[in-house]
Amino acid sequence: GLGYIYTDWLAQINYTTPDFSGLKFTIGIFDPLEPVGTPTGAAVPESSPGVHGKVAYTGGPVYLSATVITQQHEGATDAQDFDSFGFDVGGKLTFGALEFLAWYYQGEGMGTTAFYLLGDNGAGDERDSDGFLAQITYKFGDTKLGLNYGESNLDLASGEVVSDLVKTNKKYTLGVYHSLTENFTLLAEFTDVNAEAHSGNENDSNNFNVGAYLSF
Repeated sequence: GLGYIYTDWLAQINYTTPDFSGLKFTIGIFDPLEPVGTPTGAAVPESSPGVHGKVAYTGGPVYLSATVITQQHEGATDAQDFDSFGFDVGGKLTFGALEFLAWYYQGEGMGTTAFYLLGDNGAGDERDSDGFLAQITYKFGDTKLGLNYGESNLDLASGEVVSDLVKTNKKYTLGVYHSLTENFTLLAEFTDVNAEAHSGNENDSNNFNVGAYLSF
């Protein structure tokens, strides 16, 4: 959720068009999710599915995509009902051993970190959110170096008073990855994370980890 909104595993039905010279379109519906983290009273099951769509282009070293998503939310009362809408745009470029990717998202009533987490103030007023992530990696031989940065922002709803509601989560990670075999990799990473509330309170975390992973 740092630089993007984690989608979780959504039950969904989609239709994707055939490939038109690298271009594909997808449209679908998904099992709706209830808002999380706001005082909306007793949970009310959503009455209709959410809708999402995507357009993507793949051509040689270039990948580009844009997505859109919307869902209606029902509160404990009609006054607590609200709509959510979000989109993102981004892509990845590969130049031999160098790879760069970047994505930007923006939403209304989408929340932050995870879908519909803190997306409204409990009175039917949506909170706006946006964020971005960028990553660059370079591989020489069996070793890859990478730098990743992500930032997620959440605004107060209209008329909402300043509080300890999260305002910004951001982090950067610097990593080194060495492939001993095709499916066994050693790694070392350093990550710095910063969280800031609308009240100005902050929390910082620095960590360093080493390890390995096996794919099969």
